[in-house]
Amino acid sequence: MSHICPFGHELRPGEVLVGWSPCACPPAWAVHKGHQTLQCRACEREGQTVVRYMPEHIGPGHPGR
Repeated sequence: MSHICPFGHELRPGEVLVGWSPCACPPAWAVHKGHQTLQCRACEREGQTVVRYMPEHIGPGHPGR
């Protein structure tokens, strides 16, 4: 699996904020009842917020809500 944000930045050490978000969607619930989150710091510097959820979020709403 490639760790590239939708804007083409590589999500590598020093350029990504790693976190966790609880979620009840089927893929997240099957693993750890949540998603590992990867937030692109390069996008943040450009005024955008880009968060990648692993496993992928499926369903309505946002993880953690």
